[in-house]
Amino acid sequence: MPTFVKRATTAAELESLRVKAEQKPVALLFTSAALVTPLYKALSSDLHKSIDFFAARDSKVGEEAMRKFGVDKVPGLVVLTGGGVAKYSGALKFDEIKAWLKPIAEGAPKPREEL
Repeated sequence: MPTFVKRATTAAELESLRVKAEQKPVALLFTSAALVTPLYKALSSDLHKSIDFFAARDSKVGEEAMRKFGVDKVPGLVVLTGGGVAKYSGALKFDEIKAWLKPIAEGAPKPREEL
């Protein structure tokens, strides 16, 4: 399956995504898995034109970096938009995540939480 997911491997790379998100939304998955899941690959394949997809391993970026994005356990999914962070809190199922991401991909105003 093709993937459009890039890796963020340091806390500094994570912080640089906030700047990147001012131009295009960034979906960021915090995970303990070494490989990107098929679910996240499929989401990236469907929405990569409107949202940049990144994955970060908790063991590489550290818990402190995760907390800066409002994530206290893995897996955790957030979307960065124009300096704000929206945290996904639903079930980790393709249709539900895609339904949450779709308005963001279409440019709709997003609920934002400054972190």
